[in-house]
Amino acid sequence: MRVNKLVLLALLSLIELSYQFIVYDESLASCQAFAQMFDNTCDPQATPTTLGSTISEKKTCNFVSENFPQANLYRKLCATCSSENDQVIIRIQSNGLPNHCVYWGDDTGVSANIDFKVNWNKKMSINSTNYSPATQTDLDTLICKANWPSVLPEYSQFTNMISSQPADLDEFVGIALNGVLLSSGFSTLNMNVDPIFPIEYDQVTNINDAKEMGDTCLTSVHNGNNYHHYHIISPCILDSDLQAKSQQVACFMDSGCSDNLIQYSKAQKLKTLMPIGIAKDGHPIYGPYNSQGKLWQPCDVDICNGVFLGDQYAYVATMFHPYFIGCWGPGNKPMLSQSCSANPRKCSNSKLGISHSYIIMVLTVGFTLINLLIN
Repeated sequence: MRVNKLVLLALLSLIELSYQFIVYDESLASCQAFAQMFDNTCDPQATPTTLGSTISEKKTCNFVSENFPQANLYRKLCATCSSENDQVIIRIQSNGLPNHCVYWGDDTGVSANIDFKVNWNKKMSINSTNYSPATQTDLDTLICKANWPSVLPEYSQFTNMISSQPADLDEFVGIALNGVLLSSGFSTLNMNVDPIFPIEYDQVTNINDAKEMGDTCLTSVHNGNNYHHYHIISPCILDSDLQAKSQQVACFMDSGCSDNLIQYSKAQKLKTLMPIGIAKDGHPIYGPYNSQGKLWQPCDVDICNGVFLGDQYAYVATMFHPYFIGCWGPGNKPMLSQSCSANPRKCSNSKLGISHSYIIMVLTVGFTLINLLIN
């Protein structure tokens, strides 16, 4: 069969334009490639026996608080992959300290004993959901609970590898590529309200009590354990210039950060689909931009902040609550918005457009057509 060269070239151009990114599958090789994306302080080919035996890396920071004119952060991070009984496992060992400087304010940030393993990137069905709330009450019951991440799906096989004084991860959904914890989208376990855009909800009657902006890397330590964490995507996760700074200040002291935190948060240099962390259920978390260089929109993601990239399920960072993950997906896409945020996911029919998953499907069809044309 003769190849229609114009059709072939058009398809190849579309594919070349759209596939400037990596979608990870459930294989060991894919897991190992993903582990290499972490800013590890260890050799990712050799899993340390314990977190204590993990090599540390020193970061010297100036004026981290009124009480500390200078502090040394000895960060530890090791992401490794292995195969156990034909199941690919990813193991994360971290003391939760960032690869950039911080500003603690009135608190003092502490290290965390984080060492867990989980099934890597479990294949999910595109035709079924774990959660499908149909009413406002159902949605709020699911999304607006700060401790929802404490109950993990059975398929994840999440295993804490520390027997003595492990970090309390109940309010966190994952780990960023630099070892910092990712928040469930709430201030503390006692406040079921969005800390970036708080609203009067549940027991919160004064939104200023729940508001939490962090420093100029959007790092916060204002939780019950004083662990370092992000409530929203940090520009410092991927930006080496920001990582190199020897001092950060409070976000409210920097007009670029405080005047428009959303704009500040999304200002990363490389605007494309790329990972920024791992979820506690073993799925990758990608950044706020899709492969077209556009921000994820409310109708792109399900209620859990997840998307299907082809047939691979993953979570994405968004500029609306819950910012990282809202439940262990997949979930449905109701035209409802959670009541615990002044900046919730809002999807309506009038805003529905071509989703990233649809583009992936079209490109898959394109590959099939190329194969038919060639053969």
